[in-house]
Amino acid sequence: MKQQDCFKYAYIAGLIDGEGCITILKSNGGHSLTVSINQNDGRILDYCYGVFGGAIYINKDIRNPNKLWKWQVTNEKAMEMLKKIYPFLTRKKIEAETAIEFEKHKRIFLKKWRKSFGVKGIAGAQVTHQPEYMHKYKEEKYLKLQQLKRQLQEPRAAVTTN
Repeated sequence: MKQQDCFKYAYIAGLIDGEGCITILKSNGGHSLTVSINQNDGRILDYCYGVFGGAIYINKDIRNPNKLWKWQVTNEKAMEMLKKIYPFLTRKKIEAETAIEFEKHKRIFLKKWRKSFGVKGIAGAQVTHQPEYMHKYKEEKYLKLQQLKRQLQEPRAAVTTN
């Protein structure tokens, strides 16, 4: 890995550790890996977009006059990004491991599913009738990430007062 890439990946890993979110979203019976960062400075997210692609959205909540920007990468692109920043993560390393494992397994399943139906490639695959084991696997990883998020919110060094 080039030193310049190390700096980029370390910087983005710091953003993910501090302000980012690694999650598995559920919708319409499916699950998708999503990595995102919310910021009020869009230039920071432009940098992330320049390194890893994805998409940048703006929060249009009329109750909040301040603009809030969101950079997001999903599915395979999110997995590839997590693999590159993984050595530099600290706080969210276990979440990244779970997310990478989830997406790898999902990709393997989709390839097998599409092959069994004679469909080439996996882009845009919509699996409407997935086997129960796959649904259970996805749900297990979803719940594991939720549990890890709750654990990370608890302080590691609590101070007690009398």
